[in-house]
Amino acid sequence: MPEPEPIAPGESPTTGETAPATAFHFFYPGRPHNAEAMLVHPKSGELLFITRELNGMAMIYRLPPLLDSETAPIADLVDVVNVQQLDPASGQVTDASISSDGHQLAVRTYASVLLYNVPGDTFAYSLWEQTPSVYRMTDGPKGEGLAFRLDSGDLMSIGENKSAPASLYETAQQC
Repeated sequence: MPEPEPIAPGESPTTGETAPATAFHFFYPGRPHNAEAMLVHPKSGELLFITRELNGMAMIYRLPPLLDSETAPIADLVDVVNVQQLDPASGQVTDASISSDGHQLAVRTYASVLLYNVPGDTFAYSLWEQTPSVYRMTDGPKGEGLAFRLDSGDLMSIGENKSAPASLYETAQQC
């Protein structure tokens, strides 16, 4: 669906409708999972889901790019990543984002971002064999959202704080 245009500062929000959505169903092998991170590779169209596991062992699942709404495929388990070992402060995946050129992948935890270099134009299986760069985030005690900024490659993030309004943070690409 088309990206909505943001409103200018000081303007009142408007309401409207987006284009109709199509539901695509799939199954995880074995059992359902809590996946808080979904990625679509900007070149190959592959879909990745990264699960949020309380034990810190995030599971990486892949779906092919050409889904149809009439079938429900079984996702392929690509790898398991020990997020707890990479980020002992929190160890649970809360979001992920891929850069618009498809060369960097950022995985969000409550306290950090794990930055991977993406080889080639697909989510290669070898991606998860590398040791990511780990950067502490300073956007609140419970980091939830993450996206690459389209015009600069900086990371945009948001934390969760039930007692205060949410704030949007920008972190330079160099972290």
